[in-house]
Amino acid sequence: AARPVRRQPLRVAVGYGGLWLGLDEGHVGTLAVSPEARGHGVAEAIMLALIACARANECELVLLEYRVSNAPAEALYAKLGFQRNRIRRQYYPDNKEDAVEAILPDVQAEQFAVRMVQWVTLWEQRRGQPFPWPEWSDDEA
Repeated sequence: AARPVRRQPLRVAVGYGGLWLGLDEGHVGTLAVSPEARGHGVAEAIMLALIACARANECELVLLEYRVSNAPAEALYAKLGFQRNRIRRQYYPDNKEDAVEAILPDVQAEQFAVRMVQWVTLWEQRRGQPFPWPEWSDDEA
């Protein structure tokens, strides 16, 4: 008799982010989460990992842009301490929508390291699982 095949669950990417490193700043160039995975902390986890990468590479600040119409992005970035810097007029070529440029300053400061630990701890508590540090990470914020 044939034995049933035990299959591993299919692992698929539900989100991704990109960070450019330059001199003393990290620039979040992209962040995307599949519609089915939204609302489950994926974007927050990716952002925390990108911020940790910027810290590990001795960046003093992290900056990014987001569409003025993207309220969920604005809420996430504000939650993580990003501050509006300026409006970039007609930034997006597809529809000429304005972008908000936001900055997360002083990421090398000791008090920022404490905040990182708090954010990761809260993420873990809300989800009941360890934070999914990327493979390149040394598990340190």
